Amino acid sequence: MLDIENYLILDTETTGIGNKDEVIELGIINMDGQTVYHSLFKPNCPIHEKAAAVHGITLSEVQDAPQFSEEWHNIKDVLKGKKILIYNASFDTRMLNQTARIHSCKNILTKQGTHCVMTGYAKHHGQINPKTGQFRWIKLEQALKNEGISIVQSHRAIGDCLMTLSLIKKVGPIW
Repeated sequence: MLDIENYLILDTETTGIGNKDEVIELGIINMDGQTVYHSLFKPNCPIHEKAAAVHGITLSEVQDAPQFSEEWHNIKDVLKGKKILIYNASFDTRMLNQTARIHSCKNILTKQGTHCVMTGYAKHHGQINPKTGQFRWIKLEQALKNEGISIVQSHRAIGDCLMTLSLIKKVGPIW
């Protein structure tokens, strides 16, 4: 039996995907779908146009938001002792730890503490990528469509967390 008290679902939105980009939105929900943490962050770098086109977050929206370093302890406290479920964990983990380093904070997430729902769903779906021989990764929106789940709101942190939770509820623990 899955002890849902020990699990949280996390998602980020970022300034871009490069090595100097930062998290500008972090959402964390529990397995009941309740928000346990949500914040926008003022980055030290510009928000790339391509990133803004995906999530819609503008520099003016984060101008008065706290810096990541101001919220680091709150984030760390929320995550302490929890198993973290993330759709595309390698990206969100990299971006959170990269942002922590940029803001002179210690890494927040480790591979041991995170579970990738995307790779779990890829195995569940069972489609092989002929180029790699591995299970084909499927975007969250496509996974939801595959399972007949309505897309409520995508590419904002809490919305993506809620959609990940809907997928987990539909197909079971797939990590």
